[in-house]
Amino acid sequence: MKVLIIGAGALGLLYGSYTKMADRLHDVCFLTRTEKQAEQLRRQGLCYKTGKNEFLLTVDSASYERSIDLKNDPFSSVDLVLITVKQTHLEAILPWIKTHLSSVVPLLFIMNGLGHAEKVQNALPEYSHFFGVTQKGATRLSTTSVEERGRGKTRVGCLPGLDKPSSHSYLVLEKWLKELQKGSIDINLSPEIEFEMWKKCILNACINPLTGLFGIENGKLVEEMHLNNMMRELHDELAGLLAIIRPSFAEKMFDNGMCWEEIERVCRITSQNRSSMEQDIRYGRQTEIDAFNGYFLQEARIRNIHLPAHQFVYSAIQFLQNKQKG
Repeated sequence: MKVLIIGAGALGLLYGSYTKMADRLHDVCFLTRTEKQAEQLRRQGLCYKTGKNEFLLTVDSASYERSIDLKNDPFSSVDLVLITVKQTHLEAILPWIKTHLSSVVPLLFIMNGLGHAEKVQNALPEYSHFFGVTQKGATRLSTTSVEERGRGKTRVGCLPGLDKPSSHSYLVLEKWLKELQKGSIDINLSPEIEFEMWKKCILNACINPLTGLFGIENGKLVEEMHLNNMMRELHDELAGLLAIIRPSFAEKMFDNGMCWEEIERVCRITSQNRSSMEQDIRYGRQTEIDAFNGYFLQEARIRNIHLPAHQFVYSAIQFLQNKQKG
C-alpha cells in the first residue's frame, strides 16, 4: 500500500511511523511545507520513538514548496491520503490535492476543530472524504523525529449530509485500519464521527485557549482554582449553546456532568503536556482559535446568543497573535 501523508508535524510523523511499522513494505511519502524538511526526511529517514524503543524508518518526501518528483513520482499510484495539517493551512492544500491527486484516492482528514468538512466538500466534491479525531499524544522532536506520548483512541468515519464515499474507498481505508490494529493501534471506524468531532472540539475550546493565554501545562487548569473556574465558564456556555443548536449532542455530552468530568480527566492525564495552542503562542505561530472557539462564536452569533467567556479568550488569543506579527 502506498500512503501519502500531507503534513509532517507531530501527528503526521506519528501516523507515518504507525503505517511504516505496520508493514515495512508500505511506501510512505510525506508532503511537507518546506523543501528543507523534505530533503532531511529523504536523507535521514524518520525516527520514531515510543517508550524506550527507537526505530529508524525509510520514507519518501516531497515539498509543497516545490512539488518535485522523487523516486518515479511519489504522488503517482497513491492508495490512501492522510491530511494532518492544521486548519490554518487547509485551504492552501485543497487546490494542490485537486491538481495532483486522482479523485479515486480516498482522503482521510485527521485534524482538530470544526468547519473543515464544509470546506473540503466545497473544494473537492468529487473525492471520497473521511474524517477523524484522535486522543493520541505526540511531540515532534525535530523535523525528522517524533515521540509517541500517549496511545489514546482514534476514530474515523464519514459525515452525514456529505456524499457517501465509494465502496473502493471504504475497502482501502479498512485495509489500512486493520494493518494498524495489528500493531495494537486503537483506531476504528465510527458511525458517530460527527459527534466525536464536536466532543473533541468542545474539549479543545475549553482547555487550549487558557493554556495559551497563561503559558501553562494542561494540569494547571485543574490544580489552580481560578483557572478551573474560568474553564468551567467556557464549558457552561457551550452546554447552553449546544442545547439549542445540537440538542441530541448536548444530551449525550452534558447530562450528569459527563463532559466536565471528561475535560478534567484529560487535563489530569495530560498534566505535563503543553497544548498545541500554547506552543503556537510560545513560538509565534498562528493558532487554530478560529476552528475552536471562533467556530462556536460564529454559530452563536447567527442565533443572537452571547458567549462572553469564549469571546474574551478568542479576542485575547487574537491580540497575542497580532502582537507577535507586529
